[in-house]
Amino acid sequence: MSSPPLIAKPEEIDISEKRGNHTVSIIGCGQNGILHAYLLAEAGFKVICVDADQTVVSLLSKGKVPFLKREMEAKLRNHVRTGSLRATNDTKAAVSQSDVIVVTVPVKVDEKRKADYSKIENACKQVGSSLQHGSLVIVASTMGFGATEGMIKETLENTSGLKAGTDFGLAYSPAGVLNTQTGDSLLSQERIVAGTDKSSLNAASTILETAT
Repeated sequence: MSSPPLIAKPEEIDISEKRGNHTVSIIGCGQNGILHAYLLAEAGFKVICVDADQTVVSLLSKGKVPFLKREMEAKLRNHVRTGSLRATNDTKAAVSQSDVIVVTVPVKVDEKRKADYSKIENACKQVGSSLQHGSLVIVASTMGFGATEGMIKETLENTSGLKAGTDFGLAYSPAGVLNTQTGDSLLSQERIVAGTDKSSLNAASTILETAT
């Protein structure tokens, strides 16, 4: 079984100028998504923020994020102005233009402590419908044990017609508890990274290390 041609080598993205040749889509622009978008844009990647809420998209398109510190919001606004970060509600278009897709759609837990995966499953269906051969999907949402290898993988494969580990990469790296105003928590976290195969694991680790 051959591995997909992912961005797997550190030398391919070891400096900001090289990272600018690659596009990362962030699916779900809550606090988790925005902090990932900010840090990856700071690292030099082109970033597309995707959210179903048009109000969120409109604010991001103006570089406005209420929960970020002022200096971070100013930097994010500069990325918007230079075109290195943009926002849209068109998941399919964003994914079709991306080398890396980071899924940060939150998973809600009801009063009986049962996880509701409906939103992230729907997001993965949209991602899968435009997933390109050789793309890397990183799930950064906090999920139950086995969900990435189970529901996420199956949804992506069924909607894309591609196979994880062969046609595209799939990795899981939950962000954990985040500080809502800074990226410090993401910067200081020791991220757990798991992949469906070695190539996916190496590629995801390489990408995430640039934002730390």
